[in-house]
Amino acid sequence: MAAMCKKRTAGLFPAYNLIRLLMVDTASQAGALPRQLSFKHTLQIWAAWSQRQSLSSREEETEILFVLIAQNARENALIELNHGQ
Repeated sequence: MAAMCKKRTAGLFPAYNLIRLLMVDTASQAGALPRQLSFKHTLQIWAAWSQRQSLSSREEETEILFVLIAQNARENALIELNHGQ
């Protein structure tokens, strides 16, 4: 049982790190900090994106993915600004 848990956990870490790397790339493109992005939102966008099409290396398609992920961070920033007034 312990071996199965180790194997499953070992499989989750690369996926977690790939989502975090996607968040870093998105934040860099959007001029935001990675911590301003939601892990859950990024994961949901990535899952939907990968189901609809295979991610190509074309820069325009990657830019659309980054915009979709960063959109949630921008909305949250606007909400915070409105609540601070």
